[in-house]
Parts: sequence; C-alpha cells; structure tokens
Amino acid sequence: MAASNLEWLRERLQEDRQRPAAIERTRTGAAPSTPPDDGASALDLVYQAAEMIQGMTDRAGDAEARARWIVENALNKLEAAESRHQVEQMRQKDKLDEAAAELAEAGKMLKQLQARLAATEAELAAAEARAHAAEARATEAKDALLRIEDAIRVHLLRGESGHCSDLSAAA
Repeated sequence: MAASNLEWLRERLQEDRQRPAAIERTRTGAAPSTPPDDGASALDLVYQAAEMIQGMTDRAGDAEARARWIVENALNKLEAAESRHQVEQMRQKDKLDEAAAELAEAGKMLKQLQARLAATEAELAAAEARAHAAEARATEAKDALLRIEDAIRVHLLRGESGHCSDLSAAA
C-alpha cells in the first residue's frame, strides 16, 4: 500500500510540473518564458499529500474508534444477555428443585397415607371378624338362653305336676 501511495505521489508531481507549462501554452500559445518553480510546486504537493494522508488517518482513526465502540457496545449487550440468561437458568433450576422437593414430599405423604389405609383396612377386617364372632356368640347365647328357658319350663312344668302330686301325697 505504501508503494501505491508513493506511485500516486510521483504521478501527481509529474502532472503538476506539466500543468503550469500547459496552462501557459494555452494562454499565450507559446512556451512559458520562465521555468516553473519545481521546488515550491513539489513542496506544495508534499503538503497536499501529507494533508490527504492525515485526513485518511483521521478518518481511519474515527472509523476504528466507531468500530471499537460498536464492538464494546455489542460485548456489553452480550454480557448483559448472558447474565440475564444465567439468572433465568438459576431461577428455573430453583423452581425445578422446589418442585422436586414438593413431589418427593407428596410421594412420602402418599406412602404414609397408603400405609395408614392398609392399617385401617386391616383394623376394619379385624373389627368385622370380631363383629361376626360376636354375632355368632350372641346367636349361640340366644339359642342357649332359649334352650335354658325351654329346659326351665319343661322342668317347672314337670316339677309342678310332680310337685303337686308330692303335695297331695303328703296331705
């Protein structure tokens, strides 16, 4: 790139050397009477080239500063987005952990309820068995009481008739 800048500068110097002579010829129709001041013209071109280079350097610096600002701004936005993403992930993880703990607690409670239900069902079955046994004993006791009543009646009826005959025999 430096070689092309030097080449451009040489071309401009040659053009500027030829330009005053060409302008003089067109104005008077003859060659210029005094030789052009090549040193001043070259110095002017050097200043112009330096100004152009300085302008390009300034524009390049501005463009670089703008590009740095854009990159820094994009990096800041990216970091902020990553931070928000991490916060959201942490929040979701906390919610998942909380849900898992609640699920584990619910599972534990379900097992306890199932155990209590099984115990209650066993108690119910035992109570039903005791109730059936009590019913059977009550029925047996009722039947026994009926038999005792019948036996007492039979005994009393036989005894009354025998008792009456004993009384009449004693009289």
